[in-house]
Amino acid sequence: MSTSRVCCLYRVSTTRQVDVVAKGTDTVQDISMQRIACHELAQAKGWTITAEYQEAGISGFHNPTFEREAIRQIIDSAERKEFDILLVYAVDRISRRDYELPMLFGAMHDCGIMIWSVKEGELPYNDSDDRLKIYLFGWKASGESERLGQRIQTKQSQMVARGEYRGGTVPFGYMLEDTGETTKSGRIRHVLKICENEATVIRMIFDMIANQGYSAYEVSRWIQTAKLPDGIRCLAWRSASIHVMLRNSIYIGCMHFNDEVSMPFADLQIVDPAVFKRANEKLSSRRSVPTEKSKRKLTEPEPPPLYRDRIYCGHCGSRLVHNHGCYQKQDGSFAFYYNYRCYNKERFNDVCESLSTYSAARIDSDVIKHTQDLARMLLYSSEQELIDNAVSQARADFLSRRETTERELAEKEKQLRQLEKGIAEALSLYGPAAATHLEIVYTEVKNQRDILRAQFQKLRPSSFAPERLSVLKGKELSVWKQRCRSLNGKMSLERLSAVFFTKISVYKAFRIVYSVAPEVSQFFSGALDFDSLTISEPARNQAADTIL
Repeated sequence: MSTSRVCCLYRVSTTRQVDVVAKGTDTVQDISMQRIACHELAQAKGWTITAEYQEAGISGFHNPTFEREAIRQIIDSAERKEFDILLVYAVDRISRRDYELPMLFGAMHDCGIMIWSVKEGELPYNDSDDRLKIYLFGWKASGESERLGQRIQTKQSQMVARGEYRGGTVPFGYMLEDTGETTKSGRIRHVLKICENEATVIRMIFDMIANQGYSAYEVSRWIQTAKLPDGIRCLAWRSASIHVMLRNSIYIGCMHFNDEVSMPFADLQIVDPAVFKRANEKLSSRRSVPTEKSKRKLTEPEPPPLYRDRIYCGHCGSRLVHNHGCYQKQDGSFAFYYNYRCYNKERFNDVCESLSTYSAARIDSDVIKHTQDLARMLLYSSEQELIDNAVSQARADFLSRRETTERELAEKEKQLRQLEKGIAEALSLYGPAAATHLEIVYTEVKNQRDILRAQFQKLRPSSFAPERLSVLKGKELSVWKQRCRSLNGKMSLERLSAVFFTKISVYKAFRIVYSVAPEVSQFFSGALDFDSLTISEPARNQAADTIL
């Protein structure tokens, strides 16, 4: 029997496919069907499961394969030879992209990793026939996703034409009413009904725009302080929200989906069509539309920075959304400007005390400055001191992980002994049927014990000897220094920022706090203080020539 080390990957496209199970005092998501099937195959083959990755609500068709966090971690583990087999329930759990699935198989094959599927068995990738077979698997999975998307779009277009609620956020001014019927999937069927309290606010907004000459911004400022009817939903009353409401044809009873618009339904109409048309005409007349001459002078927007997905609001922890606007300059041309906005602040008016808008140029320049400072610290600090710091931290992490793993392993061994005793007592008192449940629990705990045992065996003291770690950290430092020396433009600085910082938190008054990636912070003892750099003036001048 083989004793291969196995890494399992479980994936479902929607969170509705996930089971919620109790784990101690908490509840966790579990893709139980795929997990149980993979565990049964591993047990039958005599394999040891050493790692498991779970992707809940991750589409294998819409998400690029090599940008998924679980796939990146699996590839990193494969390159470090931490497992021998990648096991999935079905090959389409890896990816539904026909051109990316063979690439991932090639990356696993280069690392010496075998890929197995519960449904398809072993999936070799040794010759042209194997490669064609894997491409056909990807082609089939991709086609299934495309056909499913087409069926869903057709179904939703038909629902819109009939005036049926197709799911999603309920528009302000409406509520859901239970019809007492169920869908084919067993869910309760709902219909949209007018919510009179909220409909009153909608009529006020349209009247102020269409008949009283208010702008969307003035309406948003007025409505934030006005006394609204009781029992309405709390929204972030901003001009952008007002613009969306004014353009939504649902308020004249017409439902829409993509380019499909239904006939008007009288029971859904809140606003008179003439008022709706007048309000949108007033709104359009306020917009500054570039002329054909100025369009030729329009400055094309730059792409957003590579580190934008790491920028968060320091007050509520929400992501800062990157967007842009356009303004007209004195010469008649138009130019773009960029902002960061707190997502929570935009959606919910009272949950965050941050600023509504942050200048992207100001934040980005600060990020680039700190990237340069951190690169200088890596290049011109004492190399031996940096390596010693990394070795010391690695040793501390190793001892902590070894102690924790040893303690958890002892607990699992104790549980197994208790279960063995319980199974023996159940067999003697009540027969084989009474011990079935305990045997299932025993198998699960035994698998967990085997995983911990494999992890503990990897944590050998010889692997973390100071001399060996010193050589390893010296090589890592050389790689980081080479990255810093190769900077030759803004894009390179952005790439370096994206790997230097795991999180960038922005507070009021543009106070910015940086969380440095562990791969970099290991070379520095304690918290990094960018304001206390001790770099000699000649070295600083040399760094200025090296780093833009």
